[in-house]
Amino acid sequence: MIHMDDNFETNIPQKALRPLLQLGSELGFDPSSSEEAEAFFVSLIAQFSGPDDELEDWLRERLASCFRCLGQMPRWIQNPNWQFTEFGPMLFIGQVDVSPGLFHDDASFFTFFEPKMGLVRSIVQVA
Repeated sequence: MIHMDDNFETNIPQKALRPLLQLGSELGFDPSSSEEAEAFFVSLIAQFSGPDDELEDWLRERLASCFRCLGQMPRWIQNPNWQFTEFGPMLFIGQVDVSPGLFHDDASFFTFFEPKMGLVRSIVQVA
């Protein structure tokens, strides 16, 4: 387990943490956002058997197909909060942006779907 500071611990191997954080900023995910997310990345990295200097390219290739959308990628207004289940990243269905009024500032609703479970999750972020 890696201890980044007093408030952050992860089971993600140290060699993979920096590439995952970089790819997360590009693809809109946070590898430590939930227990399901962390378990997905730990399991994925366990499949890698090449030299460390090839890990980022290997991850980029695999992750590009894992984060699927029906249309556009989410446009997060706070930290990325891609939803995960035991099967990995959920399918991003779409985003609904809400002007101030319902909330004190701009807000967006993000909807995700897991077809194997028939599970739908929606989250809201307020700017």
